[in-house]
Amino acid sequence: MGILSFLVKAGARRNIKYLLGTRGFIENLRKIGAVFYAETAFPDTLPHGDTLNYLLERVAVSGIEDLRTLVMRALLRGRCLERFRL
Repeated sequence: MGILSFLVKAGARRNIKYLLGTRGFIENLRKIGAVFYAETAFPDTLPHGDTLNYLLERVAVSGIEDLRTLVMRALLRGRCLERFRL
C-alpha cells in the first residue's frame, strides 16, 4: 500500500482510502493477490493508513531493502517487464 500511495501521489496516508478505496480497485488488488498468494483470503477493504505506519515502525530497514531486491528479481525472472525493454 505504501508503494501504491507513492505512485498515485496520495500525499498523506489518510488519502489512501479516498484515492484507492474504490470497489474496482479493491477487486483488482484481490485478483493480483490471488495470483501470488492463492491460499490467502484477502479482505474487502484496504488497510487503514495508520496500519502501514504501524508496520513500517517495526520493520528493519534491511528488511525493506531485501524486499526491493526480491520484487525486482521476481519481475525480471517472470519476464514481466519484457515488453518495456529497449
